[in-house]
Amino acid sequence: MKLRLVALSFSCLVIGSLAGCSSAPEVKTLAYAQLRNEQTFETDFPAAWKAIESALRLTRVVSKTPAEVSPLELKKLSQRNLETDWIFSKSKSKYIEYQVNGFPRKTYLQNRFKYQVSAEQVLGGVKVKTTVTEEVERLNAQGGSEGFSTTGEPDPSLANDLIEKISRELNSAPAI
Repeated sequence: MKLRLVALSFSCLVIGSLAGCSSAPEVKTLAYAQLRNEQTFETDFPAAWKAIESALRLTRVVSKTPAEVSPLELKKLSQRNLETDWIFSKSKSKYIEYQVNGFPRKTYLQNRFKYQVSAEQVLGGVKVKTTVTEEVERLNAQGGSEGFSTTGEPDPSLANDLIEKISRELNSAPAI
């Protein structure tokens, strides 16, 4: 009876320690100032949409709503959305900390993200809003990959960078 109780206690201890602690290091995030993820551009809808497509020209777009639009129909639209495929990159804000021979090290993690962009005709221009879905690669204790997972809020600089890129595209567009 006493041996059975000891074995049961030991198995509960082992199972509890395995379930409660993962071998993956904790993912940390750099703090950013408040960055914007939307802007109203003082332009017409077709020019704003061309700037959005131009800013994302090197990225695979997986869906647009509405899907196919002629140049004449684009002038009549008041709202349009798109979503990109996953973009793989090294994170600028998500990292893990560890020690080698007693000295601290920091490694920024691989990430993947996708944009959801919506453009809506409003009084005074076109309001463009970007939303980012971000996943970070999980590493095990040996440094091997355990796949991707969502960790808290996405990096706010990703949406801000796209807004800035759209703004540059609009400013560099030839005048008609």
